[in-house]
Amino acid sequence: YSLAMSSKYTSHPTYVKNTYSHLISDDENKAAATNYAKGQYIQASLGTYRHVTRIEVKCGASPVFGYPSYAKCQVQYLDATSGQWVTLRDFTSTAMPKDYITAIPLGASTNAIRLYNAATTYIVAGTLRVFG
Repeated sequence: YSLAMSSKYTSHPTYVKNTYSHLISDDENKAAATNYAKGQYIQASLGTYRHVTRIEVKCGASPVFGYPSYAKCQVQYLDATSGQWVTLRDFTSTAMPKDYITAIPLGASTNAIRLYNAATTYIVAGTLRVFG
């Protein structure tokens, strides 16, 4: 996939890489992060509609951001039929785990997966992988 972000946090390049290669790894200390603003997202754009079977996510727990304050977001996919974002898992009240990868089954056709938060916050991700 290609990586799309609402904004890119760049103040700590040692930990925050904002790259595809870091998001498909297991190393939460090499994260992708947005700036502090309303309606932030980190998105995997697949280029074309594909049947996605599973998504894997893990919080980015770099020392820059701490944990769990910036691991709160929704995991969403763009529905091929309706064209609407559909929430698969809601981590806005309970933060996304940093100690293990969460596998989320999908079984639908989509061209984009995103981590999204409508509130004013950062989003920090250590892993975002798409399978299908």
